[in-house]
Amino acid sequence: MLNKNYGFTLLELLIVIIIISISLSIIIPRISTNDRKVLMSYGRMVVNFLKFAKYQSLFKRSEVEIKINTKEKKFVLSNTKNKLKIKDKTIDIKLFTPDKGNSIYFFPSGTSTPFSVYLIKGKDSIKITFDSVNGTFVIRDEKPPED
Repeated sequence: MLNKNYGFTLLELLIVIIIISISLSIIIPRISTNDRKVLMSYGRMVVNFLKFAKYQSLFKRSEVEIKINTKEKKFVLSNTKNKLKIKDKTIDIKLFTPDKGNSIYFFPSGTSTPFSVYLIKGKDSIKITFDSVNGTFVIRDEKPPED
């Protein structure tokens, strides 16, 4: 008659625990940096939308406006002459603008009204601004000002 042993040996359990802990030590840092990557991806998307607005203003030789709706997480681009909506963009992360008007204007000269847009995901946040001296958009790590 054979003696059937049910269960695991201590050595088998230790090996499984070691494998799980090594796997978690590799996976957990990647998950925490994922928020940062998502945030930067949305930052580039917003900058591309702002560039589109700037180029619309230059090519059409008219002033355009981007209205920022922080509650709906939405950007709406329209022509200021005829109030015609050109394009809109909704994003899945928190938006914050310290400016009271929540509108950005781009002019045919290539300039814009001063603005700051903060994108926030988890503990990470970035600030997007327009450098009117050299005409470029700037993304930098920066926390939004406290209310």
